[in-house]
Amino acid sequence: MTQFSAGDLIEIEIKSGLTYLQVTCLHPSYPEVIRHIEGVYVNRPSDLELLTTQQSKILGMAPIAKLIESGSIIGRKIGAVKIPQNYTVFPTFQMPIRDKQGQVIYWWFWDGDGIWYESDQKTVKHYNFPIREVMTANMLLQRIC
Repeated sequence: MTQFSAGDLIEIEIKSGLTYLQVTCLHPSYPEVIRHIEGVYVNRPSDLELLTTQQSKILGMAPIAKLIESGSIIGRKIGAVKIPQNYTVFPTFQMPIRDKQGQVIYWWFWDGDGIWYESDQKTVKHYNFPIREVMTANMLLQRIC
């Protein structure tokens, strides 16, 4: 397996228990777009449909299937469930563009098709888009723990 499908629910083992990710979207040039369903569980919830209605947020893009296959994270697909409507559209990602001193001079925004930029930092602060990057296992675990 090289990639999960949209709707797949992934159980991840972390130090404090189990937590859940759902693949929301796929892009032909990038790994899975995932959302993290908030909460840590001792045992797998019996109602997976109800689980997917819990508070969540888009984490970004990560090659979840490859990370599991390689043993970088411990997890498994536990089913496929309907994606909540507010997560069915490919999300917008943001990426800072820096000058030679490392200061952000503007932001690129990408919605899976088009790309645009915004240089007004006050406007950018109102956005809450995930960063356009492919997460490593360590990055993913830091964000869900």
